[in-house]
Amino acid sequence: TGLEKKQDQWSIINTQAEILAGLTFAYHAKGNDSKAIEYGRTFLDSTVKPLEPGWFFTHDSLLNYLDLRITLAASYFAKGKFDSTILQVTVILDSLNSSEVAITDTSLNGRKLMAKQIMSLQDVLFSK
Repeated sequence: TGLEKKQDQWSIINTQAEILAGLTFAYHAKGNDSKAIEYGRTFLDSTVKPLEPGWFFTHDSLLNYLDLRITLAASYFAKGKFDSTILQVTVILDSLNSSEVAITDTSLNGRKLMAKQIMSLQDVLFSK
């Protein structure tokens, strides 16, 4: 038999969520938006209840559920899936209690504004 280790009740890590989040960030960083979306959606779908605002990535505690959502928004935008982009941005803005609303105009000019909004939210989340 192996050594027994007492489980720390305060250090419960959802390994599946950690792996899926890590793959989402990694594939997005590599420019593989299809895979980033696949793993990001699986991550969100795998939570039994809505993703708790307190969730953070244990590998880097500065990354949290909003970073995962902005990563998804950027990947959806890159794939031209603007409805999904708008949904992710809306969730982020609501979570931040922002008075700003998601850009919903999908014309060429609207997409430019949408891209600026995503970059702006990335900056806001990076500074938190």
